[in-house]
Amino acid sequence: MEESIPEFKIFKLNLKVVGFVDLKDDALSIIRGGYSVRPLRTNKDENILIVNWSATCSKIIDTFYEENVKSGGKHYGRPVYTKIIVFLDRDSIINPWDIQSSIEKINRIESQIINKVSLLYKEAHIINRVKSTLIRYQWTSQTLKFQFIIVSLPVFFISWYMGTTVSDVSYNLRRREIGLLLTKGFSRGQIFRMFLGEALLIGILGSVFGIFLSIILVFFMIRETFLNFGLVIGFDTVLMTIIFSVALSLLMIFQPARRASKLDIVDALQEYRYVEDIKPYKKKWPWIAFILGTYKIVIWLLGVNLIVLFMENPPVHNIFLMIILGIWMFFDSTILNSIGPFLFFWGVTKIFIRGSFAFQKAVEKITKPISDLSVLSTKNINRNPARTAAVAFLIAMIIGYAFQVIGTYASTQDYILRQIKFYVGSDISLETRTIENISSIIDKIENLSEALSVTIEYIFHGITADEERSLRLVAVNPSEWPRVAYTEDNLFKGEDMVSAFQKLKNDNFTIILDIGIAEDLKLGLGDNICLKILTATGYRVFSLKIVGFFGTKIQSSPYFPGINRYYLWSYVPEAFYKCIQRETESYGKVLVKICGDSDGKEVVKKIRDLQLPGVIAIYSVDEILEEWREGTLGSSTSTPILLSFVGSEEIQRIGVVIAVLAASIGTFIVTLIN
Repeated sequence: MEESIPEFKIFKLNLKVVGFVDLKDDALSIIRGGYSVRPLRTNKDENILIVNWSATCSKIIDTFYEENVKSGGKHYGRPVYTKIIVFLDRDSIINPWDIQSSIEKINRIESQIINKVSLLYKEAHIINRVKSTLIRYQWTSQTLKFQFIIVSLPVFFISWYMGTTVSDVSYNLRRREIGLLLTKGFSRGQIFRMFLGEALLIGILGSVFGIFLSIILVFFMIRETFLNFGLVIGFDTVLMTIIFSVALSLLMIFQPARRASKLDIVDALQEYRYVEDIKPYKKKWPWIAFILGTYKIVIWLLGVNLIVLFMENPPVHNIFLMIILGIWMFFDSTILNSIGPFLFFWGVTKIFIRGSFAFQKAVEKITKPISDLSVLSTKNINRNPARTAAVAFLIAMIIGYAFQVIGTYASTQDYILRQIKFYVGSDISLETRTIENISSIIDKIENLSEALSVTIEYIFHGITADEERSLRLVAVNPSEWPRVAYTEDNLFKGEDMVSAFQKLKNDNFTIILDIGIAEDLKLGLGDNICLKILTATGYRVFSLKIVGFFGTKIQSSPYFPGINRYYLWSYVPEAFYKCIQRETESYGKVLVKICGDSDGKEVVKKIRDLQLPGVIAIYSVDEILEEWREGTLGSSTSTPILLSFVGSEEIQRIGVVIAVLAASIGTFIVTLIN
């Protein structure tokens, strides 16, 4: 037996408007019950009515229930959803240095609220905004820790190599001391444990110095005048620092101390001997390191992405070989990306400086005409190639790591700047809910002395003929848009940007098509695409000629079809949009290019002071870039995007400083005690 569906009834009420309220971003977020970064495109419309409960709201609810009783319960639904907004004392609850305990406190408060509310309402649901924000913050914190570990790996390697090299040399200097201890009855195990005890003491002292240094760094990084260091440097942090420092010290000392404790008494009583005389030189590992490092550097110079290359054209189809290839790609993209240059430098110093007398003779012949000092330096290398190789490797690591991290830092800054410009669209952009007041908005902005040029983007949507793919269409003035908008020439394919927009200007029924759609439909330059655009009376069909492509080439694997497939948008002439402007839904985005010497933040402030009607968001490249540099990106409603590089700039700076400091001290000590 089919259950009859309850009927709906619409209640029409006339409400007298007694005023208007213009809510700012914070107040609007509070009324909506949340706080988040506003997206670039706002698709949600809301009308907020502030009414008197007794005079208006209660009457509406009473009317609903009266009609529901009269109809015998045929009408259903809830006329009002009640939200109770609760503000917490965040200063007493949240500890930014112990997020987990803060979440536990909020969970207890949430349980208390649920208990109290459930006594009055059986169906109560809590949306905990603070908790979700803390969880995201915790995830971001873990991500930054992982980034710091990746940056620190070469630093640890430099420290280990420096410590091992210094230990080798220092134990060689203490040969007679070791011999005297052996003659006095000390066992080799006692001598070995004595060296480990020294390393333990050095590790503890180093950890104390590291904790002190970290406190200073935190003070300068956070830039707070009053900072509770008891919260920043917790017991777990101190414990982990000591354990790691001691472990690294023991690891550096272990092998040299073991060799020193095994010295024969007669050999130990001799004076200092060169390392190469007592430590055998093995060529296998230097050659492996040299080959792997050279391979990685060549791959970088050629600009080859093995993952993309093998995903597009797999060289093998055997499952066993594919597994081996996958393991190699993982090794190449993770481990070799970090240590490839160091393997190369280590292999070069071991093979050519320490192990190849032919190379040393060749260097001597080349440098002989220059000066006697160069010849003397070459002979010094011949006498002590092991020490020279160690010093050369440390210096190479300093230079190599500095180039690597500084290059990453520079490329990150460049990427962030380009991404911000790309999403803002120009120096400044204004997003409007509708297109009704576009002309007046543009007129007011053009009156600003800092505004160099202004243009408008009309954004609407269409679908392909098979109704399987949605297209985001951006209608622009082909003459104005290239001068105002930020774009990159390499995003335009088939035709260069100037030629493509010239063709848009000459023919209203043309399109610069998203390259993803073009590849899916196998469309080429000069072909026509059939588009359906939803209007008030149904779909209208248009045939547009393709005059160019926009976007990046889609990488797809035959084993995983559709992976990494994404779409951007397509450009059409403004004249084409005018044909259907009144028939389809759209919104506008005003792009503003300012004078070169103008401050984008000040211009945005002036635009906000204009109180332009219909504008729901204003974005500025300078404003967002400043928020990113200050580490506040993501907490402001003026930001259209969330970037994943917050904090990594400072991490990379610290990595460079520590690496250069450690390697420089190591080089100085090795040179001094030799």
